[in-house]
Amino acid sequence: MVEDYLQVVARFSPEEMEAVYEGTWFRPGVEPMEAAMRLPSGGEEARAIVARVEGGKARIEKIEAQTKRMPPPPLYDLTELQRHGNRLYGFSAQRTLDLAQALYEKYKLISYPRTDSRHLSADVAKTLPKIVNAIQGSYAGMIAPGTGERPLGKRFVDDTKVSDHHAIIPTGVSPGRAGGRAEDL
Repeated sequence: MVEDYLQVVARFSPEEMEAVYEGTWFRPGVEPMEAAMRLPSGGEEARAIVARVEGGKARIEKIEAQTKRMPPPPLYDLTELQRHGNRLYGFSAQRTLDLAQALYEKYKLISYPRTDSRHLSADVAKTLPKIVNAIQGSYAGMIAPGTGERPLGKRFVDDTKVSDHHAIIPTGVSPGRAGGRAEDL
């Protein structure tokens, strides 16, 4: 069923900032949010809302902050690395593969990239403290406390889920290459 409706959208720009925030009016207490933003297509209610706020000043009524604990994401296989490269940098799958292959073959910075596993074998997991120590200096502040000290759980280490090659991981730092850019490869 197709239903016509209106939405009231306002633009806010704080005086002390150049940023612009766009907000959509919604009816409090109505779920889902899409339904809370829908106004009758006749326009009377929408015009009344616009008249109330036109030329006025907005104020923040409430700020809510939440802290959520999230588990770390699974390790990379080639497909997930390519997806992430596209999402973050707009790289094609081929460009990501070429970069990963160069990091593996030319610079020896990552493990074999053409893998379909997102797990490590128990033997490889035992080498992680050495790897973390090797890269720690170049990435200080970016490595979570305790990384490499605590053993990884079954979520990351599972010999039964590793076929020919384990998940993509760093192998260490090649002299003079830490912190390089993709364009330099």
